[in-house]
Amino acid sequence: MRHEIPTSPKRNRSRGEPPSPQLRRERLTATGFLLPGLLLFGLFVVYPLTDTIYQSFFSIVPAGAGAERRFVGLGHYTEALTEDKVFWGAMVNSSLWALWSVAVDIPLAFLLAWSLRIRVPGWRFYRTAWFAPMLLSPVLIGLLWRYILRYEGGLLNGTLRLVGLGGWASDWLGSPWALFWLFLATTWHTVGYYMVLTLTALEEIPQDLLDAAVVDGASRRQQIWHVVLPVLRPLLATLIIITFTAKMRVFDLVWVTTRGGPYGKTETVITWVVQRGFYYVGQFDMGYPSAMAVIWLMVMALGIFLLSRVLRSKDLIEY
Repeated sequence: MRHEIPTSPKRNRSRGEPPSPQLRRERLTATGFLLPGLLLFGLFVVYPLTDTIYQSFFSIVPAGAGAERRFVGLGHYTEALTEDKVFWGAMVNSSLWALWSVAVDIPLAFLLAWSLRIRVPGWRFYRTAWFAPMLLSPVLIGLLWRYILRYEGGLLNGTLRLVGLGGWASDWLGSPWALFWLFLATTWHTVGYYMVLTLTALEEIPQDLLDAAVVDGASRRQQIWHVVLPVLRPLLATLIIITFTAKMRVFDLVWVTTRGGPYGKTETVITWVVQRGFYYVGQFDMGYPSAMAVIWLMVMALGIFLLSRVLRSKDLIEY
């Protein structure tokens, strides 16, 4: 039997009929609420993005009290993609950072959340301790880890010397492994946030669902793999995209700790854009960093699109 869905009188009016006073008031109210947000979005997102794309086609160098613009077309893009080895290294570093966060941060956050879900001994303390680093800003995290890892007076080297392992002391942020230490710093900083979100979703899973799996003979590992993870799939997909986007544009922690050193080993795309835009000795051209930023924006958009397609779930478990 077909059921006709009643329509409101507003939807039955003809195209030439003017909207009713009530509908006009509703539209005016909605516009009033949306307008401030749209203005801020246009001012701080749309305009800077449009201006950056526009500037990327020009060579912009100081000239007296102003700046001289010279149209170069795709010259900056060609230079960045064919000649700038530092830019390619920065793209590799940023991509590795994003892959690290997806492969390490999200699984670790799930394991921590699951340990709290099953109430391991001391879980109340762990819940606070694991989340606490998230309350600090990335700048403070960078300063803290720089203090821990520096060669002279650093906490790590001091501890090694104290226990008689001074031969292992090293300039950790000046070694080829400096990027790995920064990976650990960001994981320590952000994993608590992902843990809390995952724990919230885990607490929403009915205990009856897990009890039914136990009755069916499922082990703890099978419960996680066949029950918990499928239920959490939409959340985990969202967290993966969030952490991927955040790590692809890492700046503050690197800038505070290493400024991209040693010799570009920890350079990220954003730090290199800032270096070329404001600190590059001998050549000041705001058009070139704009081109690098546009290239990286397109790479990020492509990565997010591919992740969304891969993680898109068609069969969701409902309970």
